[in-house]
Amino acid sequence: MATTKLRFVLEQLPATTTNVFTVPALHTYQIVSAVGANLDTANATQIAIEVNSGGGLTDYLTARTIPAKGTDLLPELVGMIFEAGDLLNAFASAVSDINLKVSVLDTV
Repeated sequence: MATTKLRFVLEQLPATTTNVFTVPALHTYQIVSAVGANLDTANATQIAIEVNSGGGLTDYLTARTIPAKGTDLLPELVGMIFEAGDLLNAFASAVSDINLKVSVLDTV
């Protein structure tokens, strides 16, 4: 019988590519929500998000601007399914400007 848990990943994004998550063996993740929050007093180019699904990195979202002290719900990510070994990478335009919160259903 499969077990499903809700997991939350919170990452303060650096200005270089960082791994938000990599799906462990025998697991499947489905993104149920994703929010980028700009902590700065100026607009920030949020993220380039890369998705590795099936062996190659794909740029999924690029150059998304979030207003100062604002948020972006990132609807493009909601519903995406990641199999074992798949990963999600992201970065912001400046160090510590963006917090990224991703909620996933983790099925084993």
